[in-house]
Amino acid sequence: MGLFGLSGLVAAGRIKEIGIRKVFGASTGRLFLLLNKRSFTTVIISFLIALPFSYYLASEWLQNFAYRIKLDWSLFALSGFISMVMAIIAVSYHIIKAARANPVKSLRPE
Repeated sequence: MGLFGLSGLVAAGRIKEIGIRKVFGASTGRLFLLLNKRSFTTVIISFLIALPFSYYLASEWLQNFAYRIKLDWSLFALSGFISMVMAIIAVSYHIIKAARANPVKSLRPE
């Protein structure tokens, strides 16, 4: 929910920029890629920071069990992929809503 609210705030703050880009001929897909790039890099950086900590904590926690499993890289890759998909879905709603809006309405107060 925090990422969803933050993406709405960012989209609202950049509504005039989006309107100007639309007036100059940017497509909805291009705006989608431009605005999603920031959240994509944030999620990747946070995943790379959390990866060693989560591996260490999970391996320490598993040492206390009599029957242990081996931590596999695919478990962490799957969790990174799922978090990336969830972040893109949360951010995409606001981006598409702002990109499809009429640019005249956002630029009229100027």
